[in-house]
Amino acid sequence: QQQQPQQPQQQQQPQQSSQASWAAWAEAPSQPPAPSQPPPPRLPPDWQAIWAETNAAYYFWHLPTNRTTWDPPEMEDSVAQRQQAAAAESTRRDALISEAREITGVDAATARSSLETHNWNLEAAVRSQVQKQEAAKRRAEEEAAAARAAEEAKQRAAEEARAKAAQSSVVGPGVYICAQHWRPRQSIPGCIRVFHGERVRVTWTDGQEEGWAYGTVLEEPSKDGYFPQAILRELKHQPRGRRVGEKWTATERFDAPEEVGGYASVQVGETVKVLHPMAEPYVWVYVERISARSLPEVGWIPECILGSAEVRGDHRQGGPGPNPAG
Repeated sequence: QQQQPQQPQQQQQPQQSSQASWAAWAEAPSQPPAPSQPPPPRLPPDWQAIWAETNAAYYFWHLPTNRTTWDPPEMEDSVAQRQQAAAAESTRRDALISEAREITGVDAATARSSLETHNWNLEAAVRSQVQKQEAAKRRAEEEAAAARAAEEAKQRAAEEARAKAAQSSVVGPGVYICAQHWRPRQSIPGCIRVFHGERVRVTWTDGQEEGWAYGTVLEEPSKDGYFPQAILRELKHQPRGRRVGEKWTATERFDAPEEVGGYASVQVGETVKVLHPMAEPYVWVYVERISARSLPEVGWIPECILGSAEVRGDHRQGGPGPNPAG
């Protein structure tokens, strides 16, 4: 008959060891209670944490300076970590700014402002900037279209005004300047000869565009008759007396009539000197042409072709030539 194996001796050892440990703990002194305040935080050198019972908090004493503060001083490694983190964040933001500029084409300041507005979210900032650019492009296109429309409307208005002026170019009663010499044909009765620069008083027109007008010459009221409306223009300035010795510049050309003597021809920009006192109604002025571009000449010219500003100084250049008027 086979015997049952005995239980290994080591099976009894844990029970004996457990009983010994329990006995040792029972004989040990009791553990004191834990401190009521929390442990002080880590501090850099030369700092000491002091517990304030009334505030139930630590305050901190810097031994070299004898300064105290309730704010725990930072560890040097914490400062370095914060600086590194700030540098890394700055590098990251610079990269975001560059990428935003590359995508949208805006300047650095605009890219930074957009990113700051969207809490440095590149996708949101780019989307917002693109929407702004598209809106600006639409506004520019709308403004350009409006400007073109306004310009076209202005041109149409000008054309309509010109057409209206052409339709209403019939001269009304009033005083006008003759813009050119006009001599009637002998076959047309009742017409009068008028010279460039003469002023005429119109008392009647035939109501037709560029038709006939009837009136009198202002300087010779007894001289009346018909003349074309097309040779008339409104006065540019109020006639004035020009004093002897004054020098004036011609603002338009005047050609002396060939069939009548005593007149002088002048070109635009030439200077003339008044030689004889003028009389009302200040139609003709007797002058000497003293421009360097042509020989001196004396004769009558219309007052209406002279400028409004008197010429100062001597405008004659070189010696005088022969006087055609003798």
